[in-house]
Amino acid sequence: MSLASLPNELLSIIFKECLLSGGFEDLALSCRRCYTVGRGYAGRYKKQMALWRRDDIKEFASSSQLSTMGLIRAILENPDRARWVQCLDLYFTQDADVKITCLNRTDLEFLTSYITSRPWFSTIPNKDAFSIWIQKHGIENGEYERPYNRNGRYAIFKRGQRIVARTVLLLLLMYNAEAIILPATWRYAAAEDFSILSKVALHLYTQRLGATSTKGKLLPLSNLRSVYYNGNVVGSELSSVMVITPFLSSELLRTLVAKCLIALDDSSHNLSFTWPYQGFTSKLKTIKLEQCCIEPKCLTQLLSHAPHVESFVYSHQGIDCHGPYPHKPIDYHGRWWSAGAFINAIGKYAGKTLRHLSVTVDDPTCIILTGAHSLKDFTALEECRLTLDTICAPPLDGMFTVDLNKIGAGSKRWTLFRMRKVMPQIEDILPTSIKKLTLKVNDDCRASAEHHAALGTLFRAKQKIATIGAFPNLEEIVVERPKALRGFGSIRRLLETCGVTIKLL
Repeated sequence: MSLASLPNELLSIIFKECLLSGGFEDLALSCRRCYTVGRGYAGRYKKQMALWRRDDIKEFASSSQLSTMGLIRAILENPDRARWVQCLDLYFTQDADVKITCLNRTDLEFLTSYITSRPWFSTIPNKDAFSIWIQKHGIENGEYERPYNRNGRYAIFKRGQRIVARTVLLLLLMYNAEAIILPATWRYAAAEDFSILSKVALHLYTQRLGATSTKGKLLPLSNLRSVYYNGNVVGSELSSVMVITPFLSSELLRTLVAKCLIALDDSSHNLSFTWPYQGFTSKLKTIKLEQCCIEPKCLTQLLSHAPHVESFVYSHQGIDCHGPYPHKPIDYHGRWWSAGAFINAIGKYAGKTLRHLSVTVDDPTCIILTGAHSLKDFTALEECRLTLDTICAPPLDGMFTVDLNKIGAGSKRWTLFRMRKVMPQIEDILPTSIKKLTLKVNDDCRASAEHHAALGTLFRAKQKIATIGAFPNLEEIVVERPKALRGFGSIRRLLETCGVTIKLL
């Protein structure tokens, strides 16, 4: 029986008994739920983890954060621990900030023999090169480089290369892990390291290693179903989408949750995204991208190879970015974004399977060039959440021409006249399968009267009859508005005449 299936009360008893008997370390790597229940015993948890680190105790005595190498040592001391791990949370691993004592020769030999005994190892043509790779990243220490040199520029982060390599070693050991929360330092890895990952550990179908048959797979992550990544670790920077591509080749991956990623249609800054696994389609069902900046062509590359997506959540944020190459800064603040093309790309490749769609804009300085012309391509859509701006912007058919040079970030982008002229009605946008519609109103510099006019234009008088007949499954319309904006009482009365339940949050 898995520990995750036990009730909280029983888990609490187990934790107390382990603390009394000194066996808490046997459960510390069990699962995220155990850690949540045992959060009150954090002091003992830190102490036991320090004991695991052997000669690293001095460096980590005052730290509550873990070390990937410390976890690797724990598995080598007792390999049975690996089979209990279901969710591997590495977000706070800090191999980067201290000098980590590497594995001794005995542990390294055991690590090599343990990994090479796994069934998937027989599918690797170049076994000698793989063994050398394990030894290199098990004993290589390297010096920690400061984030900035004397000139104020970013240095090349060897710490990122080290954290990536040791994360892979840890995943190879914990073969039953179904979910992983990537470490915060994952974004600092050089581009070459991700090539190593795909060639050695995470790539299911790789030509460079000679796996020409679909049966010859590299399966160190055969049970991995969920990947979580938070790229917002330094101020307001964004990470390249390429940091998550090694995990897209996992055959059982169903959930991808990422925060603060960037992918641009142009390749001038090496921030474009191209599907790296030719002939392989992902079986992802849930994609959640928060505070990201992804353009339509890059999204097409992802969704065209993920035909089974049922839930897609995206929030747009145009913020400063330093990309995968920190010495080449990019100012992405206030970049124009085509919400209409973005939503059309979703509908083209996931319209027949998508049941839940959420596309919102969190950055009020982002200029939306085109709005959602129609959601008719989403034939199975049941729940939809959109920012009002993604509908207020001109539709893709160019009903209204705008001089883009005269539009600045934070300006009143669409006047009342423009809204009434170019904004489609609700029956022209939504599919008949819709059950719940949520409209989010951003608290930007536009007046409350504009939001009032936008909603009034969207739900015109003739909608009183059309809504009931056109949307037989529609149950609820929710308008999320900032508390500072007023004047929505008349909008509520107007929407209630449509015959559906209206909520103003």
